[in-house]
Amino acid sequence: MKKIIFVLAFSLCNFLFAQEIIPVEEGKEVVAFSVIEEVPVYDGCETKKGNKALKSCMENSIRKLVAKKFNGDLGNDLGLPEGFASIMVAFKIDENGEIIDVKARAPHEKLKEEGLRVVNLIPKFKKPGLQKGKPVKVSYTLPIKFYIIGEPKTKEDSLEENGKQKE
Repeated sequence: MKKIIFVLAFSLCNFLFAQEIIPVEEGKEVVAFSVIEEVPVYDGCETKKGNKALKSCMENSIRKLVAKKFNGDLGNDLGLPEGFASIMVAFKIDENGEIIDVKARAPHEKLKEEGLRVVNLIPKFKKPGLQKGKPVKVSYTLPIKFYIIGEPKTKEDSLEENGKQKE
C-alpha cells in the first residue's frame, strides 16, 4: 500500500526576512517574530507567561493545526517522486492580530495553493505583537516539510487497491 508519511518540521526560518525591523511607512514597521519584544498571543495561549512560553505555545498550536488540516496525500496525487518536499509559507500578523500578506514557495503550484490554504485557516490572534509598547506587524515564516513514500498513484493503482480489476 502506498502511503505518504507526513512530517511537519516546524522551525523559525527568517531568511526571507533578514532584517529585524523593516520600516514600511512612517509610524508603521514590520518586526521579525524572532526579535519581537512581545509576541502575538495565539488563541488558547492567553494563560502563558513570557515570550518564550508564548512563542512555544504559538508554534505548537500552528504545527498542530497544519498537521491536522494539510492534505498529506497531495504529493503522491501530484505524482511527485519519493523523498522530502517542502513548502515555505511567509506571512505577517498585523496590528489587529489578523494574518495578512501570505506568500508561499513550493515545488508544485498545487502544493503552494495548499500551503496558502492551510495558513489562511489560522485564527485571529488574541493580541497583536508589540514593539516599544505599540502594536506592529510581525513577520513569520512557516516551513511545511513532508516525506512522500512509494510510487505516485495512478488511476489503475486506485482501482487495484479497491479490489477492482483493470479493464
